[in-house]
Amino acid sequence: MPGCLGCPTSNSTTISGVWTDFRNHYGPRPGSMSDVHRDEVYTEDLSFYVEWADDHGIANPLNDSNYVVFRKWFSWKLVYGSNSGENLPTMVRDHVGLSCAPCPYSTGCSDIRAIHMIGSVPAVQTDHGVYYMKVEGRGSAWGFACTYPGCPYLEDTGRNYFYV
Repeated sequence: MPGCLGCPTSNSTTISGVWTDFRNHYGPRPGSMSDVHRDEVYTEDLSFYVEWADDHGIANPLNDSNYVVFRKWFSWKLVYGSNSGENLPTMVRDHVGLSCAPCPYSTGCSDIRAIHMIGSVPAVQTDHGVYYMKVEGRGSAWGFACTYPGCPYLEDTGRNYFYV
């Protein structure tokens, strides 16, 4: 996602180049796969993308001129594990915090991500809208802090959720 600390970037202007760059970042790395397995993963990723593109009226989705659309969609898929790509930010600064770091107490956070961060899916999650987590230092610890003023964690504890 644009402006996101630690998110992958790709200077490639082809769909296959973007796919390789992002797979090298998120895995599995194309160089570590057999040719057959790499082709299967590539074909599966592109079939999900084409399905999404067709649903959104994107003409010729596999044409390399659509590499920016593919890059945004593929980043979404690999970060959130969803093929839908419905919540892509429309502008770099249309949100607070890092758009690739949702709070686990947000309905925008996947169950897998919440379990990774806090050990379970919270009983109460709210829509954080355009508020995400930001990088913050607390003493000698650096991590991510929730920026949403109505976060259930903040309301329960009196402080923002902080993930190290």
